[in-house]
Amino acid sequence: MPCLGPEAGRKFLENCPAGLEELVLGIKVKGDQPPELCSMTLPSDQGQGTIRRTLRHPQLKILSLPGAMNGYEEQVLAAGEGGFLQGCTGLEVIESPNDALLRNYWITDNNTIRAVLSGEGVTGTGVLAPLHGRILRRFCASMADTGLPQPTQEQQQSQLPLPQPIQQHTQAEVDPSVRDERLANSIWAIQAINQAAEHAATLSTDLGSPALVVRKEVWHTIVVHGAGPLVAQAIVHTSSHQDGMLVALDLIDPRGVSGQHIQQILVHSKYLRCLEIRHSDNPSASYGLDPFRTRLLATDIFASSSSWGCLLLTNLHLEIGGIPRSNESTTTDDSTFDEQESHRIQRQVYRRLSTLTRLQELRLGRACERQDIETYEAHQPYQETQNIIGSSSEKVPGFQRDCLEMTLKSGLDLLGTLKELSILDLSRMDHRVGDPELRWMRWHWPHLQTLRGV
Repeated sequence: MPCLGPEAGRKFLENCPAGLEELVLGIKVKGDQPPELCSMTLPSDQGQGTIRRTLRHPQLKILSLPGAMNGYEEQVLAAGEGGFLQGCTGLEVIESPNDALLRNYWITDNNTIRAVLSGEGVTGTGVLAPLHGRILRRFCASMADTGLPQPTQEQQQSQLPLPQPIQQHTQAEVDPSVRDERLANSIWAIQAINQAAEHAATLSTDLGSPALVVRKEVWHTIVVHGAGPLVAQAIVHTSSHQDGMLVALDLIDPRGVSGQHIQQILVHSKYLRCLEIRHSDNPSASYGLDPFRTRLLATDIFASSSSWGCLLLTNLHLEIGGIPRSNESTTTDDSTFDEQESHRIQRQVYRRLSTLTRLQELRLGRACERQDIETYEAHQPYQETQNIIGSSSEKVPGFQRDCLEMTLKSGLDLLGTLKELSILDLSRMDHRVGDPELRWMRWHWPHLQTLRGV
C-alpha cells in the first residue's frame, strides 16, 4: 500500500479522470512524506499524454477508503473551497472498510467532511444526490456496555437523544430483554429526529418564512454485540426505509436475529457494502451445539419472491443452511433422501448469490480458531460418554451439515458471475469441493487469492 503525504494524496484525487464512477483509494497518509507522489503514477485524461487537474467528479458514485488517513482525511478529501468531496455531487456511497468498525475512528467523525457530505450539492440534472442532505451516523454497542452503547465522539456531537442509563451495577445484572429494548430505541431515535425536522420545515413554510433545508439523520454503520429481536427489527426498518443509507452491518453473537430478518435486510439495503453475522465459538456452553445461532435458511430465501437489492455488496459473512443433505451413512437405496431435490434447492440459493456480482469476500463457513479446538478437546470426554460425537468431520465444533455442497453437480457454475471474488471461506462446512471444482474456480474467479476450509 503506497505511503503518501496529505498534499500528494489531495493532488492524486484532483487529477483523477472526471468520468470515474467508483474509486478505491488504498493509501497510507503520513505527514512526514514529501509532497511529490513518489512512485505513484497520476491518472491521465483519456487520449491525453499530459495530466489535467479536475476538481469536479460528478459521476463518482462509490468512494471506498480501505487505507489509513491517520487524521489527515480533511486535508486529503476536503481541503479548501474546491475540495475533492465538494466536486463529487453524485456520490451515493462512502465507506472506510478497515476503519468503519473501530469505535475510535470513522471517516465522518471529521466535522468538515460531515458538513460537505450533508450539504446541498446537486447533480448535473438538478436532482439531489443521495448523500447530500444526509447526516451519516454510526451505532456501536459491545457486550461490555451495560445495556447501552458508550457515547463515542460521533454520538457526543450528534443531536440524537441517548436513552437513559439502565440502573444496574454489573453486566450480569442487566436483563437481556431490557438491553435489547434500549438499544432498539437508540436505533429508532433517528426516525423521531427526522419527523421533528420535517414538521419544523412545514411550519416554517406555512408561516411564510423561507423553506428550511431538512438534513436527515441516517445510519451508515451499525455494529452490535448480542443483538436481540427488537434490535433486529429496528435494523430491518432502517434498511427498508426510503431514506435508508445503511452501508455496513456487523452483528456479533446475535441472540434473537432470525433468518427472516437477514432476508429482509438483503432485499431492502440498496447501499449495503458489508454484511457480517459472526459468532464467537464457545462449545463449553452447549458442547458444540448453539441453539441461538443466526443463519439464513433456504426457506427464508424462498418465502418471498423479492430479489436481493444489495447489489453493491462486497463483503458477505453469513451461514446459509436448511438445505437437505444426505448423511455419510446414507446408502443409494435410502428412499428418505432426494438428491435431485437437494440440488434444485441449492441451485436456487446459488442464483441469489450470483446476483451479488461485486462480491470480493464470501464467507459461508466458520473460522476455526485454535482456542475452539482446545475448548472442544476439553469437553470431548463428556461428548464421548453422552454418545453425541458423530463422524470425524463432525468432531470440529460447529460443523455445518445442511449447507451448500459447492460442487459443479449441485450448481456451483452459477457463481461464475462473481468475477471480483478474492476470498472464499468454507471452514467447517460439509462441502464436496474436489479437483473439478478447484479447476473451475481458478478459471472463473481470476482474482481468487484465498480459499479456506478445503
